[in-house]
Amino acid sequence: MINQDKIKELFEYNDGHLFWKHTRINTTANKRAGGIDYEGYLQIGISNKKYREHRLIFCLFHGYFPKMIDHINGDKQDNRIENLRECNKSINALNVKKPTSRNTSGVIGVSPTKHGTWKAYYKGKTLGYFKTKIEAINTRKLSECVGSG
Repeated sequence: MINQDKIKELFEYNDGHLFWKHTRINTTANKRAGGIDYEGYLQIGISNKKYREHRLIFCLFHGYFPKMIDHINGDKQDNRIENLRECNKSINALNVKKPTSRNTSGVIGVSPTKHGTWKAYYKGKTLGYFKTKIEAINTRKLSECVGSG
């Protein structure tokens, strides 16, 4: 299993991507490492084993591999460290869900009311009513982070 020291030895991190530090067989120094796998994640081959780039980056910064990592903005190719967080299965699943065709806000857990306000809800519980859509969205996103409900 690869560790933080080996990742530091092999790669340079720059704005969400890993670049090879040294030229080796099938690699070129300063070239971006890896390619896209069948699920759309960036992956890198090291010693005949494939690793997803976001997992290597998380370990590079934090020193360990968590069970699960969430791309906060839902973009699985946005591997900037500030877009990665350790999470559990239910938090990670929220990014997989897409609003249905009946969703009028474009955001899961946020809907307009007939009184001109916005309602935020999470796991069937109302989080509150807000004057603006952005306030409702921010409350909904915060509830995902702290696991309200």
